[in-house]
Amino acid sequence: SITTTASPPPRSHLQPTAERFFIFYGLITLITQVAAGLGIMIGCAVPTPELAVTLAPVTFIPFMMVGGLFANKDRLDWFVWLEAVSPVAYAYESLCINEFDGLQFEYNQTIRLNVAAPDGGVASVMRNVTRRVDGDSVLDLMGMDGTVWFDATMLAVLYVIFRLLGLSFLYCRTIGSRQRKASGGGGSETSPLPAEKENGDVAVVNGGSDV
Repeated sequence: SITTTASPPPRSHLQPTAERFFIFYGLITLITQVAAGLGIMIGCAVPTPELAVTLAPVTFIPFMMVGGLFANKDRLDWFVWLEAVSPVAYAYESLCINEFDGLQFEYNQTIRLNVAAPDGGVASVMRNVTRRVDGDSVLDLMGMDGTVWFDATMLAVLYVIFRLLGLSFLYCRTIGSRQRKASGGGGSETSPLPAEKENGDVAVVNGGSDV
């Protein structure tokens, strides 16, 4: 909702500009739809809801492992193919670039300095220094070299792919179910009703009246 996405920037001291906020809100909306599409695809691919709930973590955890949440993206050279289809990787990178690009950090740090003492020795002095770090250095440290628009485009592509795959799985399951029902129904229509006739009496097995 708007309330949920509008409250974090002022409280977390993120970039408060209108452009960054609307990009953030659009990315959150797009990420939500991609996650819903992935869940729908899994639900349409399996026959029961219980199996879908079981397979969902098996699908999401690999995407999270290559998404940059547990390790920098430039350290996952062996899993580049999985990173290319991971919605978590594009979502995390786009949000980080939107917030860190052009951002400046200032913080105070207490350091120990060794200075010459009046008696010719060495004395330790504690001093407070102000250090400055820009957001681009943070992005380079995390191995993120993409752009917000490229990541948003890839999220939109994955959204369409997940929806189409879910529709394909649902169509295949529906056609298969209809074929099974048709083959089962045809066999039952041709089976005759069993009956026996002895001494003028007729015994109707499936119900009816005696003649």
